[in-house]
Amino acid sequence: MSSTGESGVASRRQLLWCALACALVGMVVFSPSLFGGYAIDDAFVVSPVDDAGNVRPLVGTLGSIGDYFSTHWWYGYYPADTLFRPVTKLSYGWTHVLFGASSSHPAGAQHAVNILVYGWVCALVAIALARLSGSIRAAWIGGLTFAVHTLHAEAVATLTGRAELFAFGFGLQAVLVLGILGRSERTSRALAASCIGLVATTFFFAAFCSKESAAAWVPLVFGLALWRGDRTQRILAISSVLVAFGLFWWLRARMIDGLPAEVPATNEFANPLVALTASDRIAVAIRIVGFGLWKILFPIRLAVDHGHAVFSMAPGFGSPWTLVTIASYALACAAAIRCARRHPLFLVALAVHACFVLPTSNLLFPIGTIFGERLLFAPSFALPIAVAGLVSWLERGKNLGLSLWIPLCMWLLHAGTYSFRRSIWFETTATIAKHDVQVRPESANLQRLASEAYLAEGDRGAAIEALENACRIEPAFAAAWLNLAALVRAAGDEERAERVLREGLERAAVAQVRERAMLHASLATGLAARGEIDQAKQELREAIELDPSDARYRERLEALERGR
Repeated sequence: MSSTGESGVASRRQLLWCALACALVGMVVFSPSLFGGYAIDDAFVVSPVDDAGNVRPLVGTLGSIGDYFSTHWWYGYYPADTLFRPVTKLSYGWTHVLFGASSSHPAGAQHAVNILVYGWVCALVAIALARLSGSIRAAWIGGLTFAVHTLHAEAVATLTGRAELFAFGFGLQAVLVLGILGRSERTSRALAASCIGLVATTFFFAAFCSKESAAAWVPLVFGLALWRGDRTQRILAISSVLVAFGLFWWLRARMIDGLPAEVPATNEFANPLVALTASDRIAVAIRIVGFGLWKILFPIRLAVDHGHAVFSMAPGFGSPWTLVTIASYALACAAAIRCARRHPLFLVALAVHACFVLPTSNLLFPIGTIFGERLLFAPSFALPIAVAGLVSWLERGKNLGLSLWIPLCMWLLHAGTYSFRRSIWFETTATIAKHDVQVRPESANLQRLASEAYLAEGDRGAAIEALENACRIEPAFAAAWLNLAALVRAAGDEERAERVLREGLERAAVAQVRERAMLHASLATGLAARGEIDQAKQELREAIELDPSDARYRERLEALERGR
């Protein structure tokens, strides 16, 4: 064998070990999540049974492929929604039927799949960094940076986070198949090119059908193909990503056309940016992008919900944080462009961050939430790319000095230990809420979730105090008023419970239709107990008008009308 061939084999062997090591480190760091249950949104999407003990369709039982590609993400919980993630939903059904149904801990099988998928993604990242930088050392350091990143905890430790893992992993796998990250062998044969295009199209389609934000791969693939691809690779890359996206968009449109009910408008309570003008929304969104970039660089004080109070809603571009974010990004872009010829990875990192952030940043259009750390999973890929670029730069000087190793080792150690501990906290909604409410007490939703944990521990006083905090922080939060009234009523103070319910109806956001219906129904319960039947009937009619899909309100109204 020639020395060149031996060198190539050695390089491939080194890359294999690097990819496997990064995968193993990532899986070990987040391994405590194997013992978790159905936390946060998992209880409404992934749990095989609902609160009433009924089997959840397409998750607790396996439907046909057509069922998954004709229903929305919240199917079985909300009557209508535009979120379309059939591949992720299908993976829940397969996992439960094959491994979870016969287990005493069915959530464990789902979490095991998440851990394995994350290991696969970490391996892909290491391979991608090696191809981008041409350096095994850069692949090692950048790959480990990605593997231990604490921002990934929510995506890995919650089962709904699998949508993030799939959307990023399938897309990156397609890019690697196309060979547009490095100077690979040219694809000349028509049959080989057709096979590569078909495989890449399949992976892109799986990415888009895992989560809508995978659309970020479209501009990224265009850019990578034009930068490093030859003519054949460009044609394959652009055609495969466009065909896959077009098919996904058509299937999503068909699903939306077949919805049984009108899709509600974006909830102003969940995302107050929808109430702002376009320019003001963009100004606030820029601040939030800067906040997210800070979290990518320094993953500290993390929380599953930050609350609106974290972000200033002041209109206009005059906010210091808006100006700091714009200036920082402009300076980074200027520096990256200046050294792009010799060190292109810094510019690639910025492009990757921008492409992955845009669909979920509220910059282009308002989405269903103001901010979520899980949404930073794909954008965080920019950090290991920048780290790989820095390592490659320093390698040219043949010296990776203490100026890099000391802060890098400290960052990796902190991120690794923090990720391990944070995975433990994701055991249940109660455990993560009790921890994160200490980090972000200004989050009304965390206060509400923490109240449920305190109540489960028998501390009714702490639960009531947390709900009072939630109502004070966010007066439009209908669920907090509803839960507070229930606790006060259970304590025997019916008069205060009625005051709480009426105040909740007065202050609750109009868009919270289901919760407002529950407030009316709860008020009807107290009125009926006092013998005020006519008023109770009126409250139930209000509940039915708001949420006609809930048959319980009609049953209660019919019972009152029959005099029972």
